[in-house]
Amino acid sequence: MKRLVSIAIVFAAAATIHAADPFAGTWKLNAAKSKDANLPKEVIAIATEKGDQLELTVKGTEADGSSFTERSTVSVKGGVVKYLEGGPPAGMTATIKVVDAMTREQTMTREGKVVGTSRLVLSKDGKTITQTGDFVDPQGKPFKFLRCTRSNKACRTGTIAHYNRPVVNSVVNGLQALVVDDSALHLHMLERTLSREFESVHKARNGQEAMAIFERERPSLIITDCMMPDFSGFELCQRIRAAQTSYVYIIMVTSITEKDNIVKGLAAGADDYLTKPFHGEELLARVKVGRRLLDLHRQLEEKNRLLEQAALTDALTGLPNRRAIEAWAAHQLAAAARHGFSFWVVLIDLDHFKRVNDSYGHEAGDSVLKAFAEILQSHTRSSDISGRIGGEEFLHAVTYADEERMPMLVERTREKLMTRAFSFSGSQLTVTASLGVAGFRGETAPAFGELISRADRALYRAKQLGRNRAEFEPMLRS
Repeated sequence: MKRLVSIAIVFAAAATIHAADPFAGTWKLNAAKSKDANLPKEVIAIATEKGDQLELTVKGTEADGSSFTERSTVSVKGGVVKYLEGGPPAGMTATIKVVDAMTREQTMTREGKVVGTSRLVLSKDGKTITQTGDFVDPQGKPFKFLRCTRSNKACRTGTIAHYNRPVVNSVVNGLQALVVDDSALHLHMLERTLSREFESVHKARNGQEAMAIFERERPSLIITDCMMPDFSGFELCQRIRAAQTSYVYIIMVTSITEKDNIVKGLAAGADDYLTKPFHGEELLARVKVGRRLLDLHRQLEEKNRLLEQAALTDALTGLPNRRAIEAWAAHQLAAAARHGFSFWVVLIDLDHFKRVNDSYGHEAGDSVLKAFAEILQSHTRSSDISGRIGGEEFLHAVTYADEERMPMLVERTREKLMTRAFSFSGSQLTVTASLGVAGFRGETAPAFGELISRADRALYRAKQLGRNRAEFEPMLRS
């Protein structure tokens, strides 16, 4: 259930991350409730923009006191949210409709059925979204959003969720800094100096406060004293490094007589140091060095993201490749066993494809492959995945589909290709495909490779029986 609460929390923010939109930005929900054993006791959700994608981190405490952390990545295009990695296995898609500048309507569907609707209203100051609505869980039981005041001190179960907007993302909302010192004077001096460079400067009097602020706000730069009442700045450095999801620049502050602490601080993970008493302009100069390095880190992270995306994408068709499908399937098969939904593998092979290449050339063959990729993608729901796994072979993985519905889903794809007309060198051409299908439903998930092998056997039968048809293996149940 906690995953459904998570998706309710983040979808609204995810579907509107375009800078010109007043709803744009990084939004966070602090929510708490205590009576319903099916829902988490506490939830904190942070959504961070990265291009047309959103990185979601959801942390919380279950009713039994156990904690959980869930991370996922979604794409956001045309007001539609689609999970790329991680996320809830509920197979849901959210669509946002713009009512006016301050209002959005959200509809969530699963397998073509509406499972939730809500209305989002932005406050006049642009700092709060109020969301009202009702949803159903995978078993069809209704549940409502959580209600929480901005201070997060008076929360109860209800039909309203308040999204509070922190300044988190460095690209959209500017950089944040955190200063940590048990001296009120030093905190004031640091805050006043850093406010010239940072949109928001947070203050903490000890390590525990610092970690709480870090987890909530994710500042890009931290300046910390070596010695604090609860634990040292060295330990704080180590904890920050262990918890960071994006690089944080850390400056350690020490007295001029504590040179040994400089070495110890750098070894603990600090990037630079300052000695007390420090000069304001020296502080700013070192901070600007940190900002330059942070910019380089952000650029490197973006390039790595693009490289990783390229490594998971088939260059010709733009579909996910085998590696991407296998990574996705590992998560979804485990989720299928845990939550009891079905998981299907459909292997697809274009019939007599070599004749197309031999008769019309490889450029014509590429056109056929790309056309079929478009057909396959158009029949792939947001809860599923389809990709090219080599040559003229494709794979479509389907979740949340009843056994009696699968033949119709498979036939729809096959017929769409069969009725597609191609024209090469003045000649008209049709292309067909053979499909092999294998499925699983139960408490113990098979290896993904086993499902592929079973689908491959069905595909072989389809070829032997004349091609341009689909064959099914008996469904695995456990």
